[in-house]
Amino acid sequence: MKSKWLAGFMSFVFLAGVVLAPLSARAEGEKAPLGMLKDRPIKKLIAARLGVLFKLVSDLDLSDEQVRQIKEKVGAHEEEIRNAVKPLVEKRRALRELVLSGNPDEKAIRAASAGLTDAISDTAVMASRIVKEVRTVLTPKQSELIEKARTESDRLVDQFFHRTKTK
Repeated sequence: MKSKWLAGFMSFVFLAGVVLAPLSARAEGEKAPLGMLKDRPIKKLIAARLGVLFKLVSDLDLSDEQVRQIKEKVGAHEEEIRNAVKPLVEKRRALRELVLSGNPDEKAIRAASAGLTDAISDTAVMASRIVKEVRTVLTPKQSELIEKARTESDRLVDQFFHRTKTK
């Protein structure tokens, strides 16, 4: 189970690197891949929010026992999570296809959006129950670090919208 969590986290880190590295690492005078993001505020926002996440993971300093308990608590809900997330992904994809179709149908898009909203609601309710269980494993200091990271992430998003609004 520990290796699954680690593999999932490492996959996330790898994908983030694949997405972000080409945006900034290029030779002098070479055209940037995904050049439309070159020096764009959204690129800075993504990088900053990833930085907040990586710092949080480091600062939490979870013990081996805490990691074991968290995995146990989340793992106990594996089927429930799968059953909630699968329709969410399917409905998101269906909405995307409607939006990107060459012949957009407003009624169909609105209906698909409503279905996605229901799936998001179901997933959020389920997640809130699991989060409540996981919080029992954390120390007050760790909970405070999570709240500070969430506040910082929100501040970065607000700053992004403020900057893009004033330009």
